[in-house]
Amino acid sequence: MERPRAIALALMLALTALTVPAGSPGAPTATPAVAEEANATAELFSFDHYFTDYREYEQVYEEMARIAAENPELVKIHDLAALTENGQTWLGRQIWALKISDGVGGETDYYDDPDEETVLIVGEHHAREWMSVQAPLYYAYYLTALYGAPPTDNDGDGVVNEDPLDGVDNDGDGEQGGRTDDEGRAMYDGIDNDDDGLIDEGIDEDPIEARVTYLVDNREIWIVPMLNPDGYVIDREGTSWRKNARDNNENDRFDPEYDGVDLNRNYPFEWSHNTQHSVITEGGVEYTLDDDNPGSPTYHGPQDDYDQDGDSFLGYDPIYHNPIYDPDGVDEDPEDVTHQDDDNDGVADEDRDGGFTEPETQAIQHLVWRLDIYDGYEPGTWPDFYGVGGDGQRTETYRAEKHDGKHNIVSSISYHSYSALFIWPWGFKDEDAIDNDLLVDLVDELLNWTGYGNWKEEGGYRVSGDMTDWLYGNQGVMAYTIELNTGAQGGFHPSSEYILPTCRMHLLSNMELTQSADQARIAKQGTYQDLAAARFPVLLHDQPHKLFYAKDDYPVKLDVRNADNLVSGSLKLHYQVNGGDWHALTMQKGAASEGLVRYTTTIPGVDEKSLIKYYFQGRDIRDADVYAGYGPASPYFIQVDAVVGFGNKWIDALAVGAMMLVIYGAIWGGLYFTVNLATEAEKRKLLEPEG
Repeated sequence: MERPRAIALALMLALTALTVPAGSPGAPTATPAVAEEANATAELFSFDHYFTDYREYEQVYEEMARIAAENPELVKIHDLAALTENGQTWLGRQIWALKISDGVGGETDYYDDPDEETVLIVGEHHAREWMSVQAPLYYAYYLTALYGAPPTDNDGDGVVNEDPLDGVDNDGDGEQGGRTDDEGRAMYDGIDNDDDGLIDEGIDEDPIEARVTYLVDNREIWIVPMLNPDGYVIDREGTSWRKNARDNNENDRFDPEYDGVDLNRNYPFEWSHNTQHSVITEGGVEYTLDDDNPGSPTYHGPQDDYDQDGDSFLGYDPIYHNPIYDPDGVDEDPEDVTHQDDDNDGVADEDRDGGFTEPETQAIQHLVWRLDIYDGYEPGTWPDFYGVGGDGQRTETYRAEKHDGKHNIVSSISYHSYSALFIWPWGFKDEDAIDNDLLVDLVDELLNWTGYGNWKEEGGYRVSGDMTDWLYGNQGVMAYTIELNTGAQGGFHPSSEYILPTCRMHLLSNMELTQSADQARIAKQGTYQDLAAARFPVLLHDQPHKLFYAKDDYPVKLDVRNADNLVSGSLKLHYQVNGGDWHALTMQKGAASEGLVRYTTTIPGVDEKSLIKYYFQGRDIRDADVYAGYGPASPYFIQVDAVVGFGNKWIDALAVGAMMLVIYGAIWGGLYFTVNLATEAEKRKLLEPEG
């Protein structure tokens, strides 16, 4: 476009904007209105039809195998039961897990990229909690279906990515009458407020595909939808069942009055801590929440009675040559919150008193072991889990000391039902963990978005020997339990109409805790004292809506919360022009206001008809990356229009000034001339004689 013509066109457009009525041809258009209930809860994504009803164990495996087969570079399927002592569950089943990340097709099994944070999501510890299978499995479909996809109009309203995952109806096409945010937008509440048979429709229905791509490229995501397949099958057959299928009385048949172990009481950290201490009543039956009675629904499993560290062997009977053991050398150093070396052998927590007696919990134990990093670590190789003691018997050589920097898993979710609550350590006692501030930070928004409660604030009972306390207490994982649904929605077996809305809601939980894994890494570094007041930086970019023309410099501002935790000089703006190389500009620190620090920089001018993409990246003082946006996968962008003026601000100013003088001269000069003519004519009229 020629420069003088561009100036004239700009002036014409400015005058048009002031004079053309809204809705007329040539007037600026508003965002298109969304069709009412354009694409409701029933079918939004191509995989939604798999979640219209609950599936049998074999069908869940088939779906997992399909996901892996259709996405060989993103997904690997593993049988975790094969890692355990039995090699299968008590009834001969497998425990299937999916690993989702970029490039897994060429990896060794159980390889963990040390440069990518690892997230673990587990469902179905308890057999009757069917919904806890659905939320993890739905997430696996979501990650693989949206990975690498272009920005897509998922809800068919003509606008792309306008209703992302944030728990609210951003485009205003959802049902009204239920829970709303401060701006009056509908939020998740799990209720069919308009009685149309659909629940929470119109909320988070047009997510950002590039966010999925970014997370799959930058995370290692392990999903175990069904940890308790034996119990699931038993419960699906009509027996209300919570535990696994251990044959406690060894009569070779299933005895519902006696068999089974509560898997979420069978982790060794503070195992049996609350036995016979907490009592509740359900249906008139009194039982403890952590029980040593095999008939109890919360039976925590048998005493370990095994010498993990091999120090109880005293020698052999000189007559019969039978091994002699010191009974005080068994179960002498259990895993507990103090991490004391109870037997004074230089190693803590290495001879547990209970827990990990079941193939299902052993599956989690061995998965965590495979994902650890050891001295002399080489990707895809591991030291022996077992060694040999002085008596020739097997001992465990695996050690899992707290916060030793050797654990790749940084955050986790254990799904359960039902009570619509978030739970984080400690569960075994009514006290906050040392990292409580950080644990709260990571889920604060999720509590608001989902409308779920806080277990501690709502008087939740104490739970010992559960996965969440073990992962946090002995692995340093930022671990959460999420209790899905409510009693009003059907309790343990909600109607199938709740599957899709529940799974959609907890895409929020899955995505947010996957994304915040780099921030969770903070808790695996430094001392407890450093972490108690830890707050990671938050980068807040408000992209201004303005025209951007060739040759113009483009100033960019970024507000940072908790800026003191940024490494000095690490905050950079990365930008790219027309798909070329990425360039980095260091952001300059400015003034602080209301807890935010303003950082600025300027993208230099480029040629017309260019597309600039940019994102922000900083470094937390605890060596974790922080982003605004999703990096190269989902940057902000600027469309550069044609040059306006002469490309030099001083010449442009003079030209505009001259043009304005001409315009004002023509307008005011013409007006003065016209008024003067009219005045002279009126004078002549008054001076002429009558007639």
